[in-house]
Order: sequence, then structure tokens, then C-alpha cells
Amino acid sequence: MVTSTEADGSLVLAYDAAPWPSALFSLTSVFVAMAIYDLTIGTRGSDRLPGLIGASLTCGLGAVMVTQSSTVRVNLTARTVEWDRMWAFRRYRGSVRFDEIAAVITEQSMNMSIYEAQHRRIVLRTEDGRLIPFTAGYLSDTAGRMAGLAERVRHLVGLDRPTAAS
Repeated sequence: MVTSTEADGSLVLAYDAAPWPSALFSLTSVFVAMAIYDLTIGTRGSDRLPGLIGASLTCGLGAVMVTQSSTVRVNLTARTVEWDRMWAFRRYRGSVRFDEIAAVITEQSMNMSIYEAQHRRIVLRTEDGRLIPFTAGYLSDTAGRMAGLAERVRHLVGLDRPTAAS
């Protein structure tokens, strides 16, 4: 997650998973090109054509499913948190006022392995009980950076007390 601070002191958190979909779409292109070659001028016959079609579909759908981007802006001037989050075919946009936010939570994934990196995400909990995640998925957090970012957002919003994930 990339962070930046604007001139008015607003915090912008951005995440883009562009390398994964790009790699998978590139593989899809290679498999499609091989299938076209086999159908037109290739001399290998059609034995591998079903495999190439299956590989193309798998990589193409996989690329769509891992496409994720998220931008969250803690707007100090308007006293709102604004988000624009996209995952696969869904897009979520909205904003919430600071006084509607009950807590800023750092959620941890179900991965309990001691050998792998922890995966976390920041979530806003509103007064009416809604949960607003900053990202669709959990991001690798080996150095505890997400907890630090959550603490910074908590401070900017005016909730200086830490809240454990529920």
C-alpha cells in the first residue's frame, strides 16, 4: 500500500495489484496465439488445442479475479473518509464523515502459520455497524505496517484509542 500526504494534510492510501493481472493476461495472449497458430498453419494437429483453450480461459479468468485497486483518502478539510475500491467486476465508492466512524480496525486473515507472512487489512466500523474495508483482500504485512497505518488513520479521524478486531 502506497501512502502520500496532500498539501492540506489529507492522507491518501492507494493499492494496485497490477503486476499479477498483467502477467496472467500476457500468458493468456500467448496461449491464444498458440491456439490460433495450431488452427491455421500449425502442423501439430489439434491434440493440444483443448489444453490451450482451457489454459487461456483459466489465465484470463484468473487475471480478472486478481484485479484489485483501492484508493482511500482521509480528507481533513471535509472531515470525511472517501474510498474508491475495485475488485474483479465490482466497484465500490463512497464516503463517511468522521463523526460516523466508531472504530478503525486492523483485521487479520485466518492464516495462522508461523512460517508465512501475516496478512492484514484496515477496516472502518461505523456507528451503525457497517464495516468498510480499505482493500478487498488482505495484504502481506511482515513489518506491521498496516497497524501503523491504521493508527495514523485513527489519529487523523480523532479516535486515538486502539480497537481490537472483532
